[in-house]
Amino acid sequence: MKLAGCIVIVTALLTAEETATKNVTVKMFAVQATFDERAKERSYDSDLKAVKDSLFELKDYNTFRKIEIASESGPFGKEMSLKIDDRYTLYVTPINRDKVGRIRLKTRIEEKVEGKPTDNPINALSAESCLVPNDKLLLGGPKLDTGKLVIVLTVVSQS
Repeated sequence: MKLAGCIVIVTALLTAEETATKNVTVKMFAVQATFDERAKERSYDSDLKAVKDSLFELKDYNTFRKIEIASESGPFGKEMSLKIDDRYTLYVTPINRDKVGRIRLKTRIEEKVEGKPTDNPINALSAESCLVPNDKLLLGGPKLDTGKLVIVLTVVSQS
């Protein structure tokens, strides 16, 4: 019984050491998704070509405008901040890599609310998920003045 406990601890330490030596690069595509009744076909900003297939899944919208594209790199366990606009900021924390290579992420979008102190934003979205490196994760965000905020994330782990 004690031997099994030791093996689990050693495995956990090796996994923690392995993830501590790796950096993760997170790339964010922040998109304004709207429905335009006059549009005869879907339209995408040219900067969104890399994520067009992911946005195609959003059947309630037909117009996709880039708000921001940003990337950040850091080690597992470090929270990274990606500014979407003056109102929203995306925070991503890569937690670990699972046995099949997926990267577990904590994500949240903070919103600065008009009339509230800027040092006291609210959480507009909070999620935890696993993502295969170079695959895309679609996060449905809060409503914008026009349309909805949609985030497409990709992650890459490096030595």
